[in-house]
Formats: sequence, C-alpha cells, structure tokens
Amino acid sequence: MRRTDALAKAFRANMSQYMSGLKIPRQYHVVYGSKIHKISIVPPKYKEVSEYLGSDPRPFVRLDYEYEKWLFHFAGQIMDMSNDESCPLLCSKRDYENPGMSAFRVYMDGEFLQVQVRRTPEVPTLYQLDYFEPTSDNSAELQMVFLCDVGDPHNTGVDVVFAEGISKKQMMAYASKLSTVFRDILIYLRIWDYDDANKLCTVHPLPDKVLC
Repeated sequence: MRRTDALAKAFRANMSQYMSGLKIPRQYHVVYGSKIHKISIVPPKYKEVSEYLGSDPRPFVRLDYEYEKWLFHFAGQIMDMSNDESCPLLCSKRDYENPGMSAFRVYMDGEFLQVQVRRTPEVPTLYQLDYFEPTSDNSAELQMVFLCDVGDPHNTGVDVVFAEGISKKQMMAYASKLSTVFRDILIYLRIWDYDDANKLCTVHPLPDKVLC
C-alpha cells in the first residue's frame, strides 16, 4: 500500500508540472520501493561530436546500424552468464560505476540519431537520455527526454519525461528501443579503457576470447 501511495503522489506531482504549462519539467518524480525521488531534469541542448571530444572525459560512441543486431546478441550473451565481479565484462556494477558515455549516435543510410547522456546525481543507476534527430538545416531537433535505470540490466526501467509529435504507443516503443541500445553499449563499455586519450568509441564485433 505504501508503494501504491507513493506512485500516486509521484504521478500527481509530475502532472502538476505539465498542467502548469511546463513543456519539459524541471523535476521528475520516480518511485523506488516506497520512496519518492525528485530527479532534476537538465534542459537538453544539442552538441556536435567535436564538442564532446574536446571537453568530455567520457567516450562518444558511434554505432553503425549494421552492428546493432550483433551488439544486442552480444549483450544478451553476457547477461546470460553469471555475474562475476572479478571479470570486468561480467560485472554488471560497471554499467553505473564506470564513467559511461557522453552520448551515442546510431548511423543508418547516411542518417543518424543522437542520444545525449547524463547520469542523475539523485539515483546513481538512473540516467537522463535526450534523443535528437537531424534536421534539413544541418542541426538537430529534440524528439524525446526520458529516464533510464540500468541497475538491473535484465530489466531497464524507463520513464518518458517529454516527447514531441508522436503518439503514446510510439513514444514507449522508441524509449524502450533506445534504452535497450543504451544498456547494450554500457555492457560493451565495461572493458573500455577510460584512461585512453581517444574519446571516440566505434562499436565493432569483439573476438570470442575477449571475456576475461
């Protein structure tokens, strides 16, 4: 009952911000167990790859669409194995204890989509993801803001904070798909060398003997 009450309070708090005229709320309320957490939402601002590579210590990730299916199966294989903190690739804590990524782009047929990543300070396993699509004037337009929890890689939680011009069904489908890609990249990055000066990570299939 306490969790039900917390969920109801969080829902009312979130709705009150939208009803007050905010397009993107300044805070979003999420529930863990029976406790409500107020998550600060940072206004999204699109950044080019060069801006990340020059200022952010986290890698910017490039994923070509032809490797997305491989990445999904690779992450699935890793998750099917027993969690082992002595083996970097099998240690699920690395998904949120590592610095993670600044953003990722998925390229397909000359087009791309970009998701910018911010870890929330309120909940260490929770990330704010800002989804942009390119426009005809060589810029990019914000399509969605959502929260993704990666504390359990088998069950990534998603809360959509903002979406533009799409139905609720499309919104949840996009958020679910992008959160899966995000989780899979985090698993791929478990063995990334964060001391490397190179801050551009291009996803390629890994050799079979890469485990430990």
